[in-house]
Amino acid sequence: MKKILLVVLSIMFITTILIYADDEHDDESSDSQLVTTYTDDDDKNDDESTTSQVVTSANEGSIVKLYVATFDRAPDADGLSYWVYQSGLSIEGIAQSFFDQAETKAKYPDGYSTSDFIASVYQNLFKRVADTKGLEYWIAELDNGLIAKSNFILAVMNGALYSDALILANKAQVGLAFAQSGSNDTQSAINIMLNITQDQATVQTALSTLPTSVSNTGSYTLIAWNDLGMHCMDGDDYSVFSILPPYNNLIA
Repeated sequence: MKKILLVVLSIMFITTILIYADDEHDDESSDSQLVTTYTDDDDKNDDESTTSQVVTSANEGSIVKLYVATFDRAPDADGLSYWVYQSGLSIEGIAQSFFDQAETKAKYPDGYSTSDFIASVYQNLFKRVADTKGLEYWIAELDNGLIAKSNFILAVMNGALYSDALILANKAQVGLAFAQSGSNDTQSAINIMLNITQDQATVQTALSTLPTSVSNTGSYTLIAWNDLGMHCMDGDDYSVFSILPPYNNLIA
């Protein structure tokens, strides 16, 4: 009888531990926002859908990619600075805020179909059409309200693989350099991204169009100089300021 009672108590104790551990796991899962990330492998033709946690930190690189995905252009200097240093938003918050912008509403107006929206994002990011299975999957997710357009963009952006990852990295490099050049011209931000591919040479070509500071190398010719004279402090307490002649002579 004692052995039976001991076994029953042991089973109850183990069950209690398992229930507690399961509850703790559920609590941890509820703290994370999950979205579906679709990736397609062109090299292996292996389409798959996975679920992963969204990157919540907003840094320059992720915001530049978001500009590329949403607007198909490099970020302007003032805009990038605002989102990075002043907005205080996560990358999800910034992605959602982009859809409140006039530029976004003009690019994706009312009546713009779901398939056209998906096609635009794929073209913006990777310069290609979405694979058939991926297109069908995302149409169902968006039309059924299972994912917001802003989170769809993040999911495709974060799921880039192989050649897609290369072209996106190249676009991000050029986009960041454009913003760091101080330019706020929207048309220039569009133009600089037009020919970026996975080829690194296209990056160098684009970067060569950006304004650069005067180099400290090379040869220079002196055409004029100004003689400011000798400056002296006179008197026992150095309270008298003197300039000895000749001074202020322009020699050219």
